Amino acid sequence: MKYLLHVSIGPVQEFIAEARRINDLRLGSALLSCITQYAILPFDKNAEMLIPAREVIAESSSSDYPCIPNRFLAIVSDEESLDTLVKASQEGCRAFWSKVNDEVKATLTEQGIFDSRMSTDMSLWEQWDCQVKELWQYVWVAIPISDANIANNYQTKVKEVQKALEQRKITRTFLQWEGASTIKCTQCGKREIIGTKEFWGKAGEGTDGRIRRGDRLCAVCLIKRFIKGETLEMKEPKKVESTADIAVAPYKALLGKIGEDRQESLLQCANSLLVLLGRSKVKSIDQIPGMLFFEDQLKPTRLIREFCRWDEGNKKRENEIETPAKALSQVLSDINKKYGMKLCKYYVLFGMDGDDMGKFMSEVTGKEQQGQRSHALGRLAQEMPEKVREWKWIPVYSGGDDFLAMGPLEDAVDVALKVRTKFGEILEGRTASAGMVITHYRNSLGKSLEMLRENVEKAKENDKKDSLALTVWVGSGTESTTRLKWDKTDAILPKLLQWFEEDKLSTAFAYELPAEIDAFYRGDNQGELSFDKDIFCIEVERLFVRHLKHEKDKKDKELRKEAETIFEKMAAVAKPRRVPGAFDARQNFRELLRIISFLARQQAPRKTDAQG
Repeated sequence: MKYLLHVSIGPVQEFIAEARRINDLRLGSALLSCITQYAILPFDKNAEMLIPAREVIAESSSSDYPCIPNRFLAIVSDEESLDTLVKASQEGCRAFWSKVNDEVKATLTEQGIFDSRMSTDMSLWEQWDCQVKELWQYVWVAIPISDANIANNYQTKVKEVQKALEQRKITRTFLQWEGASTIKCTQCGKREIIGTKEFWGKAGEGTDGRIRRGDRLCAVCLIKRFIKGETLEMKEPKKVESTADIAVAPYKALLGKIGEDRQESLLQCANSLLVLLGRSKVKSIDQIPGMLFFEDQLKPTRLIREFCRWDEGNKKRENEIETPAKALSQVLSDINKKYGMKLCKYYVLFGMDGDDMGKFMSEVTGKEQQGQRSHALGRLAQEMPEKVREWKWIPVYSGGDDFLAMGPLEDAVDVALKVRTKFGEILEGRTASAGMVITHYRNSLGKSLEMLRENVEKAKENDKKDSLALTVWVGSGTESTTRLKWDKTDAILPKLLQWFEEDKLSTAFAYELPAEIDAFYRGDNQGELSFDKDIFCIEVERLFVRHLKHEKDKKDKELRKEAETIFEKMAAVAKPRRVPGAFDARQNFRELLRIISFLARQQAPRKTDAQG
């Protein structure tokens, strides 16, 4: 008797959400993908793989980003093979995880973070092993399936095994947590720290900034921090030290176009400061740490806290650092004034998940169609990262129908629309819902990721899904979130932002419209809201014309016609919804206008004359 096997490897969301630094996020995602890949290997050689497609497994080994989904489906020939392969799969996961642990332990010992005395302290390693041994959740179910089932009843069997897996995950077993009443990890906040408080006071020496002052980490978070890309069989991508590096990427690109004398002056000032901060000199503007481009960070106390983490005598060096910090600040200020450049303090997190993909992968006529859909998902997993790199984003995870990336704010809406279009091209006829968080570079990455996950869920709550939930989280802590169908996003945001950037339309248009919103709504005795679309469009057009900056644009019939189409879409967003449990459309529209106002302020100036 053959068996249809379904396996899930976790945890996923909580493991990713624990990241507090970009490197933790990237390598944590890669680690999860690698664990799944090792779990798949025995079945790939000795069973019939259905999901993911075999080419996805093969191509993933040569990739520099994780692209193996955390679930897989296979047909096994008999019960004996099932038991053998499941054990081999679980052992493959354990062996790889053991290898990762041993390599990180060796790295920590070699670098003197765990000295020879501590490396033989059994209580330390026992605590480490206790934290890591039950991290991964290997959940599997299998149901009998005959050749007749495969030929005539395949869809029913696939649905049956999916349902069984979900039930098994609810009833999963786990060992009792053997914790202690000691300091918790500053990254995940759940597990206890490895070592003592005194030990962590010195632990950052020689770690090249991977451990900062105040860090107190558990074994799992230490692994994320110190695991090497080669251990995960990844190509080492271009290093991105912080969220500040992502935010300033477009600004650095513009600096590469200014006069060579000013580039040289900027590089000299940055290197003078880096040497005093204990860092190596850099050879190009692109290698300057992103933090050094922000004026509010060029203060001696902040620079010492960020770069000189482990020398208690650094207080005495403030006077030395102050002069080159001021010189760098002045050079940047002069460049910005001369070339009309603007430095953005925000970056973007973007996550997308296919709509109703469980049905898509289970409602199939047979193995052939299953294979076609699995192949399409594999193609999506492979191609999406390459595309977003072309669009100046950094892929973090690409599992087919789900995708995670980050990038600069520049052109963020356009890139999100391109990602959605690419999804629809490869999975023809399928839709996807997405979350986007535009966040200040100093805001918590962990909280930003949590917002992103919530936004993906909010987008799926929209009628028929196929939506984007967009949040702006400014440095002051204020949040604004709006939900839009993709077609409304495409119709409203890019063109409005283009007009702001091209100096056709004053940003005051986006400020004044919120004050007019309530005039378009009427409430009845039952508290139901009605919306006057005609008055809305008339008033919005009046404000639009009023805030067009040039007389020629006010008389431009094509521009007015194009604007009317946008106002129709805006009216559709503002119209109250009659769907039970629907969100407040009026508040949603207010939030949309706040976000448009924010994006308008960030749009320009951001271009420069390369010959200046």
